[in-house]
Amino acid sequence: MANIMLTYRCNLNCSYCFANEFVNKKNTDINVTNFRKAVEFFTRAGDVSIGLIGGEPTLHPAFDLFMEMLIANEKVWHITVYTNGMLMDRFIPQLTHPKVGILVNCNSPLIIGEKAFATMKKNLDTMLLQYHMKDRLSLGINLYSDEMDYSYMMDLLQRYKLPQVRISLTVPDFSACGDVNVLEFFNKRKPFVLEFFRKMDSIHVMPYYDCNIPPYCIWTDGEKKWLEDYVSRYPKCDTNLTGHQSKCSPTVDILPNLQAIRCFGMSDYMKVRIEDFKNHLDIMNFYRNEIDFNGYKLAACPECKDCYDRKIFNCVAGCMGFKAARIRACNKAVDSL
Repeated sequence: MANIMLTYRCNLNCSYCFANEFVNKKNTDINVTNFRKAVEFFTRAGDVSIGLIGGEPTLHPAFDLFMEMLIANEKVWHITVYTNGMLMDRFIPQLTHPKVGILVNCNSPLIIGEKAFATMKKNLDTMLLQYHMKDRLSLGINLYSDEMDYSYMMDLLQRYKLPQVRISLTVPDFSACGDVNVLEFFNKRKPFVLEFFRKMDSIHVMPYYDCNIPPYCIWTDGEKKWLEDYVSRYPKCDTNLTGHQSKCSPTVDILPNLQAIRCFGMSDYMKVRIEDFKNHLDIMNFYRNEIDFNGYKLAACPECKDCYDRKIFNCVAGCMGFKAARIRACNKAVDSL
């Protein structure tokens, strides 16, 4: 996926936001010229799917123009809008176009307030019940606390009869990730996550991870068997709940100033200018060489040292951000040679 960050602004202020380095720190919007340059850059290597991110992308004053530009571009075969759903009603002609998919990150009314939650729900009613976008609109949830109440999400999934939900296991403060024992982090969260899966199964919903996928070794043989049985009951749903695939790959997010980052988890490290590369595939390969190579070489913790899946680049043990400080140190050591 190739993403363009339209704005740093957001109409919410969630404490667990994964883009906290940018969001609501400045009132920064991408201008039309830079948007055109970003799209042209992404399409140089051929047809592409482009995601629009923020902040809250629908806050951008030219959001409708940007959508129409992408819809008209024959090299852009799909557009994904990542939104909190608060303003979807303003852009129904663009958002209901067959070329468009939507991922709505649904926050609890305890976090955003009852009024904001009602607005989001009303807009979901419009998109899913009136415009029948069930196949092109997905709901996502940030699992930010083991004590959080996610009953609101169960209600929404049942209301719209959606078969899947995207989940994000929120990473601790990225600035402190280097002090986190990764296996301890995932093992601590495991009971909550497993109970979440069981609750989703009870309403016939199959989750799938966004990123920060737990290493499969945290599950016992009995838990693996349950997960495999769970997945087998929903053969029409694509999911990544099972298997040794705790991978982390570059996405390439272009910022409003036309700098690119590997992902938000590594956003404060190694920003590059898109003008220094031929296309976004070259940036992805640059990050694979400069970040991912060391990310997989470095064991997340002592237990990972002899892991076969790590050695074959099949498991990085969650978010690359956990190893950010050590990756920096490795690159610094190499540069000093």
